[in-house]
Order: sequence, then structure tokens, then C-alpha cells
Amino acid sequence: MAATANHPVDGSYAMTMRDGTNPEDSSSASNEPLDATIVDEAGDTGLTNRQAYNVVSDTVVGANLRVKDNLFQAIAIAACMVIGAGIGAAVVRERLPGALVGGFAGLVFGFFGSGIFLMIFRAVKHIRGRHD
Repeated sequence: MAATANHPVDGSYAMTMRDGTNPEDSSSASNEPLDATIVDEAGDTGLTNRQAYNVVSDTVVGANLRVKDNLFQAIAIAACMVIGAGIGAAVVRERLPGALVGGFAGLVFGFFGSGIFLMIFRAVKHIRGRHD
């Protein structure tokens, strides 16, 4: 027997069985087992839980938990920041303010540039069916 929960507006919960009996009612209690559905790890789509999370986080919303992607993005942002600070210090007469502004511009450019690269890279991998 399978059970369903009814959620009325007042916040109380009422449990009814498929045959209409109340499992909390002692007169309808029986010793027969309840039906249970076991979902395998791959699910109906053939994807593991981790692959399904990667698809959702890459295409809809969510944090990217891939260490390689995060390491690539950190290195790209740091490199763009250093390059931006160097260009800013070289172009402006006062080196420190130029380096700070250039470093910030490099940080923003590295953040968006590496993010857009990873977005396109992961989209191509998902199109090819690789959800690792």
C-alpha cells in the first residue's frame, strides 16, 4: 500500500492510504508492508547524481564544484590582475594609483573572461554528452 500526505491550509497534516483508510486509526492498522520504490543512483536519465548536479549548475544555476575549473579561474584572474597592474603602472604618471586601477580592471576582465570561457567550454562538453 502506498501512502499520500494531504496538506490542508491550516498546516495540519493528514495521512491517507490509497484505499482511503487512515494509517493512524487503530482499526485500519494492518501488518502488511507498505509499497516502496527504490530509485537507483543513475535515475531515469542515466546520469549519476554528480553528473545531474553538473548539468543543472552549468545550464541553470548553482555553484561550480569542479576543482579544475575553479583552479583555472583563479589562475586566470590572478594573471589578468598582475598584467592589468603592470599596464596601469606603466601608463599612468603616478605608479601606485595606476597599478591599483589597472589591477582592479584586470580582476574584472579576468573574472568575466574566464567565466565566459568556462561557460562556452562546458556548453560544448554538454552538447557532446560529457557531463563530468
